[in-house]
Order: sequence, then structure tokens, then C-alpha cells
Amino acid sequence: MKKRNIIILISVLSALVLLISGIMVYKHFHSISYKYNDRFVLGNTIENIKDKYGEFDILLSYNGDNHDEVHIAGYIIREQYKGLLHYNNDEYYMIHFEDGIAVKVSMLDGNPGG
Repeated sequence: MKKRNIIILISVLSALVLLISGIMVYKHFHSISYKYNDRFVLGNTIENIKDKYGEFDILLSYNGDNHDEVHIAGYIIREQYKGLLHYNNDEYYMIHFEDGIAVKVSMLDGNPGG
């Protein structure tokens, strides 16, 4: 009887360790938003990112009429109620590019561009 209780205890503890480890790994690769995988985004091209997540919601820095050289772009993570004075407190998942490759991700609170 005692041996059975020990086996059950070890099984439960092992399951908890696996669950916590899985959550930690998930949070590591989705550090800013659960919707966007930082590991996929970083080092990837603009085209691959847009193929997976769709067109960018915001372009902060680009050159050319067709936005062919994007420096900073992003997706809305969470939209906030604008209120009477239209205060923008949205949250954005921002991707920073160099030569068309994502090199950094960050979160932007509020109105982009000031």
C-alpha cells in the first residue's frame, strides 16, 4: 500500500514538473505576446512574417512608395477603449528590421510616433 502511494506521488510530481517546464518554454518563445513567436520572428524575413501573421497593422519607418524597405513594423496586441479624448493606449508587438531581416522585437504602449 505504501509503495503504491509513493508511485502516485512521484507520478503527480513528474506531471507538475513537465507542465511547469512546458509553460516556461512557451513563455520564453512568446515573451511579449502569446500570439507571436519571438523565435520564429527573429532572423526571419518580412515576407515570411507576413505570410504567417498577415499584413502589419502599423508601419513606423519605411522607404519607398510600396513600403519595400521596412525598418519598424508591428501588430496590435490589445486595443484599448479610446474614451472621450481619444487617448490611445493600445499595445503593439513591434518588429525591428535590418536589411529586411527581423533583429529585435519589443512592445510599444500607447500612440506610436508621439
